[in-house]
Amino acid sequence: MRKIIYINGDSWAASRAFRTACYEQFHNDYLIINNSADGAWNGLITKTTINDVVQLHQLNKSVKIYAFIFYSECLRSETEFTHLKFLANKNNYTSINDLLAASLNSQYQLVKKNLNLANVQLHQTTAYISTADSDGPSMSDLIKRYYEIPINNQPCYAISPMIKHDNQQLIDLGFDKNQIIELIDSSITAIDQLNLIPNIDELHLYNQDAYLPVVKHIRQCIDQC
Repeated sequence: MRKIIYINGDSWAASRAFRTACYEQFHNDYLIINNSADGAWNGLITKTTINDVVQLHQLNKSVKIYAFIFYSECLRSETEFTHLKFLANKNNYTSINDLLAASLNSQYQLVKKNLNLANVQLHQTTAYISTADSDGPSMSDLIKRYYEIPINNQPCYAISPMIKHDNQQLIDLGFDKNQIIELIDSSITAIDQLNLIPNIDELHLYNQDAYLPVVKHIRQCIDQC
């Protein structure tokens, strides 16, 4: 069996443009499995990644698996607030973004713990938000560099949900309205920067060329293994 490239993420990784770019670059040498889905939340991405890669590994432990995980923004699922409450009770976070970064990092660590397997090479980052303690730049940062768009280093781990979310749940976590406004401001800044990417439409990419730096980065990661 050929080597496997496994991909999981949200709509940025599920898009036809990204799938096509990956196919054109890798299909001669790799079996490409992309289990990304529109609207996927981070908890789902974590669970399906662990399940999929473990199952693939058990099918043939000699096959090399390169797993690329592109996490979504935080606050996409109501179930996430249960985990956020657990984290908030353990530590005193000075901002909501700090709490969300800790939540995202816990997903990274859970995947690393479960996929510490022979012949599995894991690369975890994000699609279009800040990257926390990831293995490399996000999709959006790679694309911004490609188009020479300045990258704002202000962290932001939730974009679209914060503009329309019921803020009471964040207040219940111990944050005040000023901290919520700070998060909303960082969300708006992140959205404005994403909208500088050519041909982006409602925070989604349909341009195959825009994904070329992401595919190039995947190639570089594989070559360095």
